[in-house]
Amino acid sequence: MKIALVNKKFSLSGGGAERYAVDLANALIAQGHEVDCYGNVLENLDPAINTYTVSMFRKPGWLRILSFESNFKKIINNKKSQYDIVYALTQVFPVDLYFMGGGAHKHWLSIRFPNPVLNCIKKIISPNHLAQLWLEDQIFKKENCTAILANSFLVKEHAKLYGGVSDERAFVVHNGIDNKRFNLTIADDYRDSTREEFKIAENDFVISYLAHNWRRKGLITIFQAMAILKSRHGINCKILVAGKGNIEEFKREGLDMGLTEESMVFVGSFAYPERLYVASEVSILPTMYDPCAGVTVEAMACGVPVITTPDNGSHELIKHGESGFVLSAYDASEELVEYLLLLQNKEVRGRFGEVAEKAVSYRSFEQVVNETIAIMKNVVLMKK
Repeated sequence: MKIALVNKKFSLSGGGAERYAVDLANALIAQGHEVDCYGNVLENLDPAINTYTVSMFRKPGWLRILSFESNFKKIINNKKSQYDIVYALTQVFPVDLYFMGGGAHKHWLSIRFPNPVLNCIKKIISPNHLAQLWLEDQIFKKENCTAILANSFLVKEHAKLYGGVSDERAFVVHNGIDNKRFNLTIADDYRDSTREEFKIAENDFVISYLAHNWRRKGLITIFQAMAILKSRHGINCKILVAGKGNIEEFKREGLDMGLTEESMVFVGSFAYPERLYVASEVSILPTMYDPCAGVTVEAMACGVPVITTPDNGSHELIKHGESGFVLSAYDASEELVEYLLLLQNKEVRGRFGEVAEKAVSYRSFEQVVNETIAIMKNVVLMKK
């Protein structure tokens, strides 16, 4: 196939979306496809890939979003017929396939601002929200986008609910993992050294938590559960918190609940998440919304039990009560306590870890690429 791949940034030094764009482009070339990449930053791409720079404003955010889309459209309108498929990893149109990796913005706003009046006000006063919502609505239209690729069934349902996308136009490919980094063997390499680095005793019960938006992704829910375990059951847990956030603010809230400074270990932006997973007894992400959180899948691949919410698309890979637990809501701290009490048993944790690893071990990056190519071919037939 001749494929046009679109993303604002292709770079291995960027975030997960930027790295995925590079890896996907290079993998498509390796499989013999012809690939052209359209973006504002185009780095680390195979020399066989043709690149096209799409200009955009840096600030303000809404102009950044709309200028990239507008300038891409000017380029692609005269070239779209040259490609078997135009695949967008960011919000642009017209395209043949759009990867809805960030989920539905309209759904996130409904969670963030459940009050209808406040929701409406936030949309009106925020140009960023308006820009994203307008683009989302345009992409959902069949004349602007042949098909949608979601990274979970949760997101597929949101495409149907908010965009009127039919089942025939929506496909699902769950996130993959790097099996070389995230696997059962790394515990032997990193567990003891990582716990020693962060002054964790052999018998300490440790929770790993990796996220950037700590408020949205339920860190306070974990703190509340830890405080209840301590006050009611005399169980002291420690938590390894990785990512960017206001450490002093959250530390203060934890202390106000009765936690100690020693029980909250903030490690900052940590380049080796696999070390944190295997240094813990359980990995928890009580998120308000995540289309398909990679941290959940990665922890499972390392044989670590996981706990998350039904608003994380990765929960679809969890066998509730066998490989981990799915909370009823992001703020269900009492429920989280019950699950953490069950996981105090080492044998239970071991069984959960085995089931978790088996559930996701097949989700290699190669598997994701192969599933994506199969969907691309399906979309080519849909166009015809």
